[in-house]
Amino acid sequence: MNILSRRQGAARVAPILVVVLLALVATTAQAQTFTVLHTFTGLPDGVWPQGGLVRDTAGNLYGTTFLGGSGLGCPRSGCGTVFTVETTGTEVVVQRFLGRDGAMPAAGLLLDPNGNIYGTTDFGGAFGRGTVFKRGTALYSFQGPPDGSQPFGGLVEDASGNLYGTTAGGGASNNGTVFKVDTTNRETVLYSFSGGADGSLPFATLIRDTAGNLYGTTAAGGAFGSGTVFKLDMTNNETVLHSFNGTDGADPEAGVIQDAAGNFYGTTSRGGALDKGTVFKLDTSGQETVLHSFTGGADGGNPTASLLLDALGNLYGTTSGGGDLTCGTSTGCGTVFKLDMLGNETVLHSFNGKADGSSPIAGVVMDAAGNLYGTALLGGDFSCLQEGCGTVFILGVVGFDVSVALMGTGSGTVTSTPPGINCGATCSASFAGGTMLTLTATAAAGSAFSGWTGACAGTGACTLTVNAAKSVTATFNASNFSLAPASANLTVQFGGRGSDIITITPESGDFGSAIQLTCAVAGPSPIPGCAMSPTSVTPGTNSATSTLTIDATGLAMLMPSMPRPLGPFYVAMWFPLAMVSLVPAAGRKQRHRYWASCGFLLLSLLLLFDIACGGSSSARQPTSYVVSVTGTANAGMIQHTTQVTVTVQ
Repeated sequence: MNILSRRQGAARVAPILVVVLLALVATTAQAQTFTVLHTFTGLPDGVWPQGGLVRDTAGNLYGTTFLGGSGLGCPRSGCGTVFTVETTGTEVVVQRFLGRDGAMPAAGLLLDPNGNIYGTTDFGGAFGRGTVFKRGTALYSFQGPPDGSQPFGGLVEDASGNLYGTTAGGGASNNGTVFKVDTTNRETVLYSFSGGADGSLPFATLIRDTAGNLYGTTAAGGAFGSGTVFKLDMTNNETVLHSFNGTDGADPEAGVIQDAAGNFYGTTSRGGALDKGTVFKLDTSGQETVLHSFTGGADGGNPTASLLLDALGNLYGTTSGGGDLTCGTSTGCGTVFKLDMLGNETVLHSFNGKADGSSPIAGVVMDAAGNLYGTALLGGDFSCLQEGCGTVFILGVVGFDVSVALMGTGSGTVTSTPPGINCGATCSASFAGGTMLTLTATAAAGSAFSGWTGACAGTGACTLTVNAAKSVTATFNASNFSLAPASANLTVQFGGRGSDIITITPESGDFGSAIQLTCAVAGPSPIPGCAMSPTSVTPGTNSATSTLTIDATGLAMLMPSMPRPLGPFYVAMWFPLAMVSLVPAAGRKQRHRYWASCGFLLLSLLLLFDIACGGSSSARQPTSYVVSVTGTANAGMIQHTTQVTVTVQ
């Protein structure tokens, strides 16, 4: 089988397995925590994520699947997808290839600083030879010799926005090319491989130094026919930096990475002591050193992906085989490994070929916390295809347990981002060391969240760094509130209005339900009116207020007038005059009649004067009333009343 055929059908070796999908698979050899973020399911989702992942600044992951997506204009299994896995673990397909715009992307993506997504497809386009694309648009369609054909590798960008890559086929000798696509979408073949000492079949993504030189690998050719590491300078002159001889490695399908000192690191899919592949270093003098020869056993075998270098000089990568040799195939289902600066290899995860996936042929990326993210080509959902459709995973270099306890008189739930905790049901989970974990408390109806204790405090979201085992307690209490008037005694003028402020205060820190406010007046009839404004409040974590208005303007028409009794002065004068008016009844003389008439006239004048001065007006006495203000919430389950004494005068 030639290299190209093996690359196209890489690692399709898993037999039919009947599995139960698991959300969490953990290794036991060390403290790593392995979590499947997404399981591909076929159409209209994706199938076979061959390429690696990239992360944006928000932590979202982007990648491609070789098949799946849409069957329109494509084989029944689809032409592939571009997908994202958000920080919540939700997968979204952002592009489904239709053939003319490209088909079967095998490489990872390029994200530029503006958020644009660029990549390559192995096939499709105007000539069926592959494309360079920007999300949703084919920028260039390869035409085949003397142009390039089948770009298996990804892209690298310079400061001007020009894109660089390789094609495994095409070129002057049909042994592959290095190409450039400028900002006007014009393609230039920078170098055509001859298939001899200069190399053949460049599968991998290039890297570019600050001077503009390009570096990459070829899976074949070179001095011994086992592949090369090469440099292409700014004038398009190619230099072979190393030719693999088999013992020191063979068939490098992945590209190289470079450290700050200028040393290169990479993998070969074959060669080494047992022909199961190697990890190598190529220093600035061109000296190649095998850092590790894989055995094909527990340590892994046949690495086809590029490496990741951390700040301490540790290397991380994947092997497509080896690891668990009982996973259903005698060659193993692959590993994620770490190689320290002394060349000591540690297997961080061995794939079991079931729900966790199988045959990772792409590398891993790391976040600031040290978590590793990657893809497994096969496994996962076996109802999709016989070999499975692949997975996206996260691997924490160290895992710690986080547990949540619920307390209080109320009820509620606590959930986590990233997923893992959903308490009530699941109140403990293991997270990768360094994970930024956010716990969110949601109170049930009739309850309020009172706050955190333990590893968190306060009443907001709980955000913590998982660098040790941690426990958190969330307290939910039954919701309640209280009512209080600004003044318990209020005086209102007869015929006027008065107001008081009623304060509604949440208890237990929060009251998130609406409270309906009403008022009622009790006392002697007639009674004044009352009103609340507003009639509904939702305090939340703060106090709310409503204005109580007492209206006594209608009492003047409803209360009857009471005659005012005569004052003492008028009584004192009226009585003797009344006696004088009776004198004519006892005497017959003329003068007596005269005095009687005068007395009666004076009495009448006094009575008229009394009436004119208010003798018929009302004497108003102060009247007290009790106003009850009631707050009702949660369909009457919670009700409280406060009272105000109102005096109308």
